This record gives sequence, structure tokens and C-alpha cells, in this order.
Amino acid sequence: MKNALLSSLRRDGVVLGLAALMFVIVAAIMTAKGIDLNFSSIRANAQVMASSVLVLVVIDLVTGLAIARPEWPIAFLRQRYLSARTIRFAIGGLPVLAVLIVFLPFYSKMKSMIPLLNEYDWDPVFIRWDRWLLGQDAWLLLQPVLGYPILTSAISACYQIWILLLYFGCLLMCYHPAAADVRQRFFLVYLASWGVIGAGLAAAFASVGPCFLEPLTGNPAFTAQMEYLRSANEQFPVFSLKVQDLLLTWFSRDERGLGSGITAMPSMHVAVAFLYVLACWNISTRLRVATTAFCAVILLGSVHLAYHYLVDGLVSIVVVSVLWWLAGRLPVRSG
Repeated sequence: MKNALLSSLRRDGVVLGLAALMFVIVAAIMTAKGIDLNFSSIRANAQVMASSVLVLVVIDLVTGLAIARPEWPIAFLRQRYLSARTIRFAIGGLPVLAVLIVFLPFYSKMKSMIPLLNEYDWDPVFIRWDRWLLGQDAWLLLQPVLGYPILTSAISACYQIWILLLYFGCLLMCYHPAAADVRQRFFLVYLASWGVIGAGLAAAFASVGPCFLEPLTGNPAFTAQMEYLRSANEQFPVFSLKVQDLLLTWFSRDERGLGSGITAMPSMHVAVAFLYVLACWNISTRLRVATTAFCAVILLGSVHLAYHYLVDGLVSIVVVSVLWWLAGRLPVRSG
């Protein structure tokens, strides 16, 4: 067991090093701003991750039994889950798993601190950029195609499903053999994206996005879009509206728990979705198609649901592409 853990530490050393550096930076900024370093939300995130592990194990158990149809199921399961090889395999992913459990609460703290670091004054710039690129607001361009309540509801559901990428997706990238060749590269870019895009650029170009523009800045530029979303919600549930209301409540209370904070530029939803496109591109054709389609829905949905301007997602795609290229220049370590 000790050898398995040491091997995983050697293999994932560069990922763990990046995570440690980011933790130190965030902790230093929080200390400088007088923010409490209490991360009680780590427990909540650990519970979500543990539940995700349990779900994946149950799925594997059921499919394993269905495919093998063993004469002695108990012996089959004991060999599958309690063998020395399986235990070594599980231990090998624990360091990265620990980083994933601790990392999101750190990011949420940093995201919620953005008003302490910069004013939310970039929205007018990004509105002009969208109008320069498209000739009008992006949501108006999409409205003739996406502006049907049932379609809006479906897009909103997909936007909520995105969170599975942070748990089930990361677990599969950590443990699935098919992802072994891109594992290090994926987690390097995953962590760097949260730091560079979700914290650094978000603080430098602080903006709230269309849905929060009027409540937080008094600018009514997207009132019509929000009126459409609320009217659509009367026919089919638009889940994003409840999330937006919750984020506003947390913001007004200055809460810094898991998932809190308001930022628009760049879009982490698009960044993470596009990272999966890059990571899965050469694994299989089906995954390539599925991740690309999902990323497209997230990009369009981020605009249609009033979370983001189109340029938020486009910048994320460019930055993730650069980070992916840079991570690919590093030597890959095997376990």
C-alpha cells in the first residue's frame, strides 16, 4: 500500500505541486484581506465526492455482474473489489482525489472575494464586444432558434447537469484506464483553469453577467431577456432562475461557501466543458461527439440563460486551448 501511494505521488507530483502553489496563493490573498481561513464547506464537498464514488461503484458492480454472470457472485465481487491489485489501484488515485475535495471550496472562497479585489465595472465593455461581433446582443440573435419555453427548460437542465463533470467526470479521468494518457494533462489544465480563468481573469475583468446586471448595477439592458426566462418558467421549469436567485441571496449575505460568488468573464462552465472535449478527443469517436455537443449546448446555454455574454465563453475556449498546449509540453509521468 505504501509503495502504491509513493508511486502515485511521483506520478502526480506536478499536479499536486500546482495545487499546493494555488492553495498558498489563495490563502495569502485571504489573509491579506482579513478573510477567515475556515473551510467548513470541504466536508460538504467531500460528501458529494463520496456519494459520486458510491454511485460509480454501484454502476460498475451491476454492469460487472450483468456481463460476467458469475456462478459465485460473492467470490467474483471479492476478487473485483478486495484484491490487492484493486486496492493498489484505488490508493493510486487518492492524492488527486484529495486535491479535488479541497480545491473547489478554496475556489469558492476566492470567487466570492472578487468584490474585495476589484469593482464590477467590465460589463459595459463586454456588451459592446458582443454587439461589435454580432451586430446585436447575442441572446437576441439566438432567440429565434432557442426562444421556446420547452427548449429553454431543456437547456437549463443541461446547464445544471454540467456539475457532474466536476465529480463523476473527474473521477473517471482519475481512474479510468482509457484516460491514462491524458490524465496528467487534464488535471493540470483543470486546476490551472480554475486559477487563471475562474480567479485571476475573473478578478481582473470583474463582471456580473446579464442576469445580475440590473440587480447589482442598475443597468436594465437585459430586462427583456429576464422577462422571457421568467415567462418561460411559468410553462416549463427553468432551473437556472432558482440558482441565480440563490447566488444573489448569498451575495447579499456576503457568504463564501461552496458554489458561492458571482463572475461572468470568463465562463468556467464553458472552460470545463471544452477541457473535456480536448481530453476525450482521441479516446473514442463517441466521446468526441458527445463532449463536443455538450460543450456547444453549454456555450449557447450560457448566453441564452443570461449567465454570460458570448465573449465570456469564447475567451474561455482560447485560454483553455493555450493551457492545454502548454501542459502538453511537459513530460508525462507514469505510475
